[in-house]
Amino acid sequence: MSLQPETIVDLWTARIPGLGRFAEHHWLVVCRDGSPDRWEVWQTPGECKTSWGHLHRNLMRPSSGVGNGAGRIIHRWTADDAVYLATRIESTPTVYPWNDCYRIYPGPNSNTYVQWVLGPLYALGWRGFGRRYVNGSRLAKIWANHAVHRSGVDAISDG
Repeated sequence: MSLQPETIVDLWTARIPGLGRFAEHHWLVVCRDGSPDRWEVWQTPGECKTSWGHLHRNLMRPSSGVGNGAGRIIHRWTADDAVYLATRIESTPTVYPWNDCYRIYPGPNSNTYVQWVLGPLYALGWRGFGRRYVNGSRLAKIWANHAVHRSGVDAISDG
């Protein structure tokens, strides 16, 4: 018997109303010892008690779709990968660079958030519009800004 509580991270998706033929909304569910938390970016900020700008925890039930059919799990992580992802997800209120910015296209949006969290562990498919907003040069600028902000010097735009 394990002394550590089990951690599972699930990647969910659902078709977007009106654009469902082409686009999907992705979110992550962290389940620690049987207690699930849904993490996602939504177009409207401050929608629930656990919102940080456009980032929300438990805005909806873990399996709820977004108005164009049911949500479905497309990938599951367990063991070390799940613990790593859960820790990363739970830190996003303070480290995700676009909590206060949302654009349907080209991003940042819900799929940008998920791809940013997952990094190289998983690549969202073509219906994940906004997934490519996360790229190496943009992230390099963000981390440079983060270092400058911490030093108290005016920063460059992540533009």
